[in-house]
Order: sequence, then structure tokens, then C-alpha cells
Amino acid sequence: MHAEFNDGSRYAEVSQHDRSVMTRQRLGVTLFLAAALASFLLSIALWFTAHRDEGVFVGLWVPSILAAGGFWMAAVRTR
Repeated sequence: MHAEFNDGSRYAEVSQHDRSVMTRQRLGVTLFLAAALASFLLSIALWFTAHRDEGVFVGLWVPSILAAGGFWMAAVRTR
């Protein structure tokens, strides 16, 4: 459904369902980015506290988390 501004231009109305989907997408993106950032920071903390092997291991989680987030975003868009 479309509505018009006073000047005659059109804009698409966003339904409540569309808003909830957009909110859920933003929440998902935010959570994946927060998890990747937390993993990165934990990795740095481990590296500089003489737990280098553990730091490298945790650091390897970052690309996996970001890839999982990318797959999740692709799956949400195709619905």
C-alpha cells in the first residue's frame, strides 16, 4: 500500500511485520558482531597474559563467528 505526501510524492508504508523483521535482523547482526568483538578482545587479553596458544585458538573463532553471521543474514533475507 502506498500513501502520498502533501507534495504528491509517494512513499511505501512499512507494516508492523516488516518493522519486527527489520528489528530482528538488526538484533542478529548486533549479536554476531558483539560475539566476534568479544572473541577478538579475549584473544588479545590471552595473548598478552602469556597464554599465547589459547589466544590464537580463541582468535580463530572470529572469522567463524562472522561467517556464521553472514550465513544467518543470507537465510533471513531469503524468507
